[in-house]
Amino acid sequence: MKKHLKKISYVCMIISMLLFSVSIYMNYQIDKQINEERFFVLENTYIGEYDISRTNLSELKDTILEIEDDILSQKITILVNDNEYDFSLKEVGIIINKKELEKMIMDYENDTDYFSRYNNISSGEYEKKSFDYRYDVDQLVMYNFLLELSKKTDIKAKKGKLSMNSNKELTYINEVVGFSLDIKKSFEILKNNFSNTNFSKQIELIGTDVYENDKLKLINKKISSFSTSYDTSLRRKYNLETAAGYINGTILYPGDTFSFFSKAAPFNKPGYVYYDGVLANGVCQVATTLYNAQLLAGLKTVTRYNHGKLPPYVKGGLDATVAQVKTYITDYKFQNNFKYPVYVSAYTKNGKVVVDIWSNENATNGIVYKTESVKIGYLSFSAYRYGYKDGKQVSKEYLGNSYYYQ
Repeated sequence: MKKHLKKISYVCMIISMLLFSVSIYMNYQIDKQINEERFFVLENTYIGEYDISRTNLSELKDTILEIEDDILSQKITILVNDNEYDFSLKEVGIIINKKELEKMIMDYENDTDYFSRYNNISSGEYEKKSFDYRYDVDQLVMYNFLLELSKKTDIKAKKGKLSMNSNKELTYINEVVGFSLDIKKSFEILKNNFSNTNFSKQIELIGTDVYENDKLKLINKKISSFSTSYDTSLRRKYNLETAAGYINGTILYPGDTFSFFSKAAPFNKPGYVYYDGVLANGVCQVATTLYNAQLLAGLKTVTRYNHGKLPPYVKGGLDATVAQVKTYITDYKFQNNFKYPVYVSAYTKNGKVVVDIWSNENATNGIVYKTESVKIGYLSFSAYRYGYKDGKQVSKEYLGNSYYYQ
């Protein structure tokens, strides 16, 4: 019996020693694992939805960079001036809080004590730890992004233009409205949009419409017209057609002065021909036609000279001559004294030189102008311009005397 008890005691001692040895071995292995795990991120650790368990701490920075690249590959749609553009978050200048994340994870690793690690390993259960990332802005990248975006979105404003149809009716073709991205305000919109992770994936940025200060759009009415007749069988007609072509389409803004010579001369320009031994003979008829249209429009005469010989196509005192003899120039000029632009339309049709003057419907303030030629002597005339409003005479202007030799 004693022998049997002794044998049992011996077996128990062996078992105890074995258990103690196993315990020591297991503790050694756990201790070894704990020491090894100090170089790695703990199990069940996340950045957002990204599992970073067992990441080597020396590679943590690179891992966070990879996560950032994946997060910032998301696309957003930017709306500007009714157009859509798709960009990644990275292109826009969005970043995540990398340094902050790295510090939080390292602090968590360092603050997890030995016994907590021991319990985790021995139980095989690791408490889940998740680090939420947040968005931030690389201001320089975002600013440069908006500068580049503006190259796509911005539209240069273009002035409209006047167009004359086949019926000699003038119309205004609308200008191109420009657009300019407001970089400062758009920067704030983008920045504020990413103040939390639940950002909008469709963002509308702000810009302003840009208009050219185009006064041509104010031209909306023919305010005067005058015509003179000519013989279409004579070569002289080519000079009338040419001179009319050179002054046609002239635009005068408020305060501008028109010079017939600067537009139609010198009189050896292409299109002019000899008639009756004189090159460009006939251009004075175009000047005269324009002069009368100008008077009927209410525009201010600057310089005007009468012919030596009374022309047959207009009454005395209402003609205008132009000439160039060597360096001496006789010119006809008038000024746009309106607060609106003026458009001169000049053309020939069916044996007539026609000049129409266009401006705004309010340019003459409702005044209708008429001219009068008064004979004051043999081949001598006085000319006047009268203004009428609502059928009543409101002005009378003496235009001067003209004397002809034949």
